[in-house]
Amino acid sequence: MTEKASKRNIQARHDERRQKRIREQRIRRYTFFGVLAIIAILIVMFFTPLFNIRSVEITGNNKLTNEQIIAEMGELEGKNLFSTGGGIKKKLKKYAYVENVSVKKKIFPPTLTIEVAERLPAIQFEYAESYMVLDSEGRVLEKRNEKLENVAVCEGLKVVSANEGEFVSLK
Repeated sequence: MTEKASKRNIQARHDERRQKRIREQRIRRYTFFGVLAIIAILIVMFFTPLFNIRSVEITGNNKLTNEQIIAEMGELEGKNLFSTGGGIKKKLKKYAYVENVSVKKKIFPPTLTIEVAERLPAIQFEYAESYMVLDSEGRVLEKRNEKLENVAVCEGLKVVSANEGEFVSLK
């Protein structure tokens, strides 16, 4: 190998290493600024009033009133949209009439939509000097002092227990 070729070979390797260092520096720089951008976005999302809930919409509820639902959840307006919503389903599912709860978040304007699917009364029976209302699956929806209109009355059942929100136990 000639001296010129050897110098060109050394220079080529040097240029390759330099290009590799420049590429690695760019990758580190892009990664650093990317992480900073993600942190900045998260701070804006969670800690500024830009994404505070401006309105709460409740749909699908017939038996439960909007006031009952809002009282159960507490005041949601003014709270952060992204950090709210986790416990709503759990809080509302404790009501016997609530079958399913869906929580949807709309970013602009920050709105929380709560869709409630309620169980429908299917039958009622007399139990312990009151009437127990059941849905089609046999879950006790409520205890009433008087009959519910437009719901069939079942007679002659031997009931072991009938607790609100649970399935009726028959003998």
